[in-house]
Amino acid sequence: RGRIWYLDIICINALVNHE
Repeated sequence: RGRIWYLDIICINALVNHE
């Protein structure tokens, strides 16, 4: 993993937003 760090943020953001 290297330049796909934003994918993790998007995933986490989606989960947090879906709260």
